[in-house]
Amino acid sequence: MKFVHPEILWALSAVSIPIIVHLFNFRKFKKVLFSNVAFLQEIQQETKSKSKLKHLLILIARMLAIACLVFAFAQPYFPVDGASLEAGDKAISIYIDNSFSSESKNEAGPLLEIAKSKAIEIVEAHKPTDKFQVLSNEFDGSQQRLMAREEAVEVIQKIEVSPSVRKWSEVVSRQEDVLKRATQRGKISYILSDFQSITSDIENVKLDSSITLRLVPGFAATTNNLSIDSVWFNTPVRQLNQVEELYVRVRNFGDKDVDNVSVSLKINGQSKSVSAANVSAFQSQDIVLSFTNTEPGIKEGEVLIDDSPVTFDNSYYFSYQVASQIRILEIAGADVLSDPVATLFNGDPYFALTTSSENSIDYSALGKQDLIILQGLNQISSGLSVELEKYISNGGSVCIFPSSGADITSYNSFLQKCGSASLEGRFEFGMTPGNPVSSVNYDHFLLKGILQKKNNTSEKIDYPNVGSYFKISNGVSSSENVLTMQSGDPFFTYTNHNGGKLYMSAVTLKKEESSFTSHSFFPTLLLRVAESSTNQNDLSYFLGKEQAIQLKNLVITGEQTFRLLHTNSNTETIPEHRNAGGNTELFIHTDLNKAGSYHLMLMDSLIAKLSFNFDRKESDLVAIPANEVQDKIDELELKRVSIIDTSSESIGKFADEIDGGKKMWYTMLVWALIFLAIEILLIKYWR
Repeated sequence: MKFVHPEILWALSAVSIPIIVHLFNFRKFKKVLFSNVAFLQEIQQETKSKSKLKHLLILIARMLAIACLVFAFAQPYFPVDGASLEAGDKAISIYIDNSFSSESKNEAGPLLEIAKSKAIEIVEAHKPTDKFQVLSNEFDGSQQRLMAREEAVEVIQKIEVSPSVRKWSEVVSRQEDVLKRATQRGKISYILSDFQSITSDIENVKLDSSITLRLVPGFAATTNNLSIDSVWFNTPVRQLNQVEELYVRVRNFGDKDVDNVSVSLKINGQSKSVSAANVSAFQSQDIVLSFTNTEPGIKEGEVLIDDSPVTFDNSYYFSYQVASQIRILEIAGADVLSDPVATLFNGDPYFALTTSSENSIDYSALGKQDLIILQGLNQISSGLSVELEKYISNGGSVCIFPSSGADITSYNSFLQKCGSASLEGRFEFGMTPGNPVSSVNYDHFLLKGILQKKNNTSEKIDYPNVGSYFKISNGVSSSENVLTMQSGDPFFTYTNHNGGKLYMSAVTLKKEESSFTSHSFFPTLLLRVAESSTNQNDLSYFLGKEQAIQLKNLVITGEQTFRLLHTNSNTETIPEHRNAGGNTELFIHTDLNKAGSYHLMLMDSLIAKLSFNFDRKESDLVAIPANEVQDKIDELELKRVSIIDTSSESIGKFADEIDGGKKMWYTMLVWALIFLAIEILLIKYWR
């Protein structure tokens, strides 16, 4: 047994008062003469013996009454799970997990409603003078404060399901921010959660020594759930009148096989494809939905399945752009006589090719191009170098075919700005026997799905032959080899620079120096370079987190503002934005909480279509048993962390006993009254 106010136990010294009174109670007796002394002596001995017993019982009753009264004021209690009761008011933080998994049900109803009911019981079990923080997954700024008991109950009642997902370590850190600033001595943190494995990271919880953490579990009756995990295209660019293959991953989080689940695809609200999925327990299946884009523009897609009771992950929204044309600018050197680039692109209206000499470049038009090709330039001037680096950093694509007399210094000055491999020198040894290409990176996005690796290594493969080339040294750069020559030197490289693309060829486009332009690799590579140059936003984004979306080659000025219009509900959000070089960064905050397709409007103009989905972390409903969490707590030796089992009694009573112990002051008060009553009865009725 412990005491809230142990200093009051000094008052036990008052027990000595009735003892002193009893010992020094000298009563004077008057002598009365009587003839039959022997008879009187017998009566006197019997009366004196009974009187001593009576006085002793009264003394004991008085001592016990005083002792019980002192104990009552010291507020004794029996601690539960080693908890210590702090005197005075408390600061209590209550976190309610309102993620999508809280939509699940058990025999008592939806998990979120059960958690809210328990939270209200916890609040009402504490004193009216205690202060409370109510925290949910939104981590809203208004939740970072302490409030009175009545207001806390109102806030709890208003909590709804949220797309945000928080781990325990994040929650405890957020609770500590408030509790550390609290002036109350007692600081208690509650986490009401379904103990999902993806969020229950007790091993990462860093708890302040002044805070007591209580975990309150609530489990769903079933963990079966089917989800559209992700979607993607196998090729980087969407083209008109071309068959597209959309890959859809369907994941089964349950312990039962699911057969013949319908998976349907809608583009701009119209049904395009339907397939069926058979997904084994705890496995996933990738299926392919084929369709054709017959019109250019920005498309809104949606993949759907039918599954219950958890439904937030039954739809997956995505958006993409089908370009009507790809704009290409070729900057050609004075020595360029034949132009294989123009020969390749001029015959296809899908490509809008503009050719400019190195002396008549319109720098203001660079940002409007999807691809810039440098062919046969003897040097890259400092002005062109600056503009090209800026263009690449804004998401543009540049492809370089050097001149035979290229100034290596000027080229390397530009290449190093872009983090690309540099040129070391020029090698010439004739076309025979030559230095042919001998290695192909089949997994590179330029060649993936276009060229197929031959399994028969004895079969001879026709590669471009090289007579003269520039040695490209990768060094510490991040360049990747797309094609490699027999000598081990790179033939064609790719570098990603701040989201932009830089391609570098080791050979010129002169036929006498290599057979590259007359080989099938040339149109294949250059067409894929052009197709990959169109600015494509991500297919989709996840809600519930802070994120920035970059809008390429777009800068707004003045009082212009963006609007995000949700197409299904017509609700609008004004996102934060800022200019970053030649781009604009759009900041999406956690208050955007509706999945679906959004129209990004600049004033009255449609800039882009963005798709947002709920985070798929919540699709896995598997929970960690409470005993395993307790084992982890014991293993980590977390002294001020415990789990509240509310299977048999109300959470309010548990909260009262665990946070305050089993209080005994009222029992002591009752016993004090009982002993006082015994004293009165002894005095009044024992004659």
